[in-house]
Amino acid sequence: MTTENEVNPDRWNRYCALRDLVLDEEADEAQLAELEACVVADSLLKRDFVESLQTRAAITYTKDELAVSPEKWAMTFLPVTSATLPSSSRWWSMPKWAYLGIAAGILFFMTSAWVYFDRGGDQEMGLIVKTENCQWQGSTIPTVPGSSLRRGRLVLARGIAELRIGLVDVTMEGPADLELIGSDRCFVHSGRILAKVHAGGEGFQVQTPTSLLIDRGTVFGVNVTADGNSDLTVVNGRVDAKHLSSGATVSVTTHDARRFTRVGIETFTRESNDEATDAPRHSYATDELSTVQISTAIGEGRDGYVMASKQSEEKVSRVALLVKEPPDFHWGTPFRRRGYLHFDLSFVSERTVHSAKLQLQGVPTEIGFLSLMPDATFAVYGLTDESLEDWDEATLRWQSSPGMLADGVTLDPAKTKLLGKFVVPQSDPTRMFSIATPELAEFLNQDTNGGATLILVSETAGIKDCYVHGFASRRHPDASPPTLRLTLTP
Repeated sequence: MTTENEVNPDRWNRYCALRDLVLDEEADEAQLAELEACVVADSLLKRDFVESLQTRAAITYTKDELAVSPEKWAMTFLPVTSATLPSSSRWWSMPKWAYLGIAAGILFFMTSAWVYFDRGGDQEMGLIVKTENCQWQGSTIPTVPGSSLRRGRLVLARGIAELRIGLVDVTMEGPADLELIGSDRCFVHSGRILAKVHAGGEGFQVQTPTSLLIDRGTVFGVNVTADGNSDLTVVNGRVDAKHLSSGATVSVTTHDARRFTRVGIETFTRESNDEATDAPRHSYATDELSTVQISTAIGEGRDGYVMASKQSEEKVSRVALLVKEPPDFHWGTPFRRRGYLHFDLSFVSERTVHSAKLQLQGVPTEIGFLSLMPDATFAVYGLTDESLEDWDEATLRWQSSPGMLADGVTLDPAKTKLLGKFVVPQSDPTRMFSIATPELAEFLNQDTNGGATLILVSETAGIKDCYVHGFASRRHPDASPPTLRLTLTP
């Protein structure tokens, strides 16, 4: 399905970013004004904004709550929106009677939409089976596992989502943008999906900006790249494909692959099928950089935190890495905490790291008060003395933690190196944080023993009873462990 907004993707992407900021109550006055100008000027954006309110409400309240009081769906957003928006002469700055009229209109739309979608006005075509570490952005249908799938758009910023569409299992690998058109058809706007077609589901169609792919009983993958090309890989079976602009057709079978560009169809090299055809090939599969992810939960990876308390065995949490810089008073010193991360690099020991990103998932700790802690800066150090890397997370203690000077507070500059810093906002300590610096990549390339230790230090002190920040460890039951995302040379 093509909309007017797809003609100008920059406008659509900017609108989505502004919309999400407003719905998350994070927009400032300038962003609110910009969103107003977008919505007032474009009827399609108006409709999407209202549908986004509906989707957010559907996720916020359970079906039973809506059945008892559907007006709650609409009214939930009115105080939030009016409190967020500035009282200037914009379209929302109107007399009280006008607000009542708008509220009644939204209430009517939301109630009607709930009845329409929940009572079968739009055909169900499947469900969301499972999500793993998913972050959704700009989706027009609910994204909770177990939710029914209807016509609409699923935009996955990161993570993996497993869907059942008719008789087809579809796995989205973020980032990906998938539009559901029917139980036998979808449109991949960008990103990567893998489809497994069960018996009876033959004929399932996947459309991309450059191709129409028709399954003939198979497992196949589709990747729509940033430059608009569509790559088809058939794992098993057969897919009949049509190039949209030229009308050319081709059948792609097991272990074969094709690329559909804006001008034609090309054969490209797959790593497992280098000699499957004598046709001209593009060497991007071997010349381009590859990306891998290594977490502290893989191989010889490990993580833990240390606390300066004399009661060295006192550990408040095993599922989170607690990090804190206490107030500069004598009574605060025992509560200083630092995190230690070790990554097994033996998987990539023969490759050169072109770029690297460290990702840390913030998690709630319920220790201290956020209002007593300003925006906090965290520093990540690399342990350069490899003789100190043989530490055990079970026996890790402050007094013997690697890389510390004799004063028991300062990291030894001869044994550690600053790799980067990030900021945790006071209002949002539980999102994903990261650093991606040349220093991090250089540090990893200097490894000689197949492992790397990073030290996480807070540089910001709050006042008494201030918040203790937490980041998911490899033992956390739900959140992602500390992860290195590495781009490697061939």
